Amino acid sequence: MSVFLIIQEQLHRISWEVAMVIQGKVSLDRFNNFFKETELLDEFSASSTTTPLAEPQDFGSEEIGFRNATFTWSAEADSHTDGTLTPRSRTFRLRIHDTLLFKKGKINLIVGPTGSGKTSILMALLGEMHFVPTHPDSWFNLPRTFGSGVAYASQESWVQNQTIRDNILFGSPYDEERYKKVLVQCALEKDMELFEAGDMTEVGERGLTLSGGQKARVTLARAIYSHAGVVLLDDILAALDVHTSAWIVEKCLKGDLVKGRTILLVVRFLSSYRQG
Repeated sequence: MSVFLIIQEQLHRISWEVAMVIQGKVSLDRFNNFFKETELLDEFSASSTTTPLAEPQDFGSEEIGFRNATFTWSAEADSHTDGTLTPRSRTFRLRIHDTLLFKKGKINLIVGPTGSGKTSILMALLGEMHFVPTHPDSWFNLPRTFGSGVAYASQESWVQNQTIRDNILFGSPYDEERYKKVLVQCALEKDMELFEAGDMTEVGERGLTLSGGQKARVTLARAIYSHAGVVLLDDILAALDVHTSAWIVEKCLKGDLVKGRTILLVVRFLSSYRQG
């Protein structure tokens, strides 16, 4: 009996260790996929034939915008034996001619049809695209210190596997008055009443407990709750219905929480912004 008990204990330990090894391998595979197969900020080498450029014109450290700037996702399309192109190998280039400056303390609309490069403008400002100087005065700037930093709400909503409140605060100190204003202005107050635990509800892995519209509003609420002086909003109305969009525009974008902040708002069409 003693021998069988020892064998049983060892089998239990082996099964537990096998499960831990499998979980560890899954985690390592995720790291490998992220570091080796990510589309953004892939390896880039500047062309050796580039003409040396003069110092760019100084627009001031607090200016937000571009001048004669070109951006690309990669140096050139990778060659494929089967002739196919992946998103990583696309040769899209964002070119900003002359000077494009965004007004500080105002809502700046970036309008255009799908695929016109609206999101790329935000990605270029955030440094997620490669800057290719093509002119002696090529320049772009997004100050990180002006007005306590930069907040960004992506078109594809991103939430943590934490409570709704933690997703909105995102590490910032809890200010009850500001927090309640954010819930109202981002049309989340009624949604919180539907959950038994309110804003302490766990959103689950990839936000499974939230609908697409709720995740979009939580992502927006995170940016609005922050004290960032510059807020980048990438088509935040796309996942919302007309009535909710109208509420967001009237209560949030015209509200006191965005007053004096520089907002860069991507919208698909100007008519959708007017309706919303």
